[in-house]
Amino acid sequence: MVGVEFRVLGTVQAYRDGHQVDLGGPRSRAVLAVLLLHPGQPLSREQLIEYAWETTSGRPEELVAASVYYLRQALAPDEERVRLASEHGEFAVQVEPCAP
Repeated sequence: MVGVEFRVLGTVQAYRDGHQVDLGGPRSRAVLAVLLLHPGQPLSREQLIEYAWETTSGRPEELVAASVYYLRQALAPDEERVRLASEHGEFAVQVEPCAP
């Protein structure tokens, strides 16, 4: 089974079978990094906004929703191993570890 590898130091990246996955722009990558640093822990939109961005303009809640939507699409082929869950306005990433 093909796994997905995440890199969170420097530019946030994901690789599937050795090929880089398009995670979108800096905001989507920042949301993913925050979720990966808190695996399985539900975070509110407000927490994601606070952790992921120094400054926000417009409607940051909509930016979080758009970022999570984009990430779900990008990681969809790996949803058995990586799941972006949402419930009651909170988001969490659940990642199944790969065997060494």
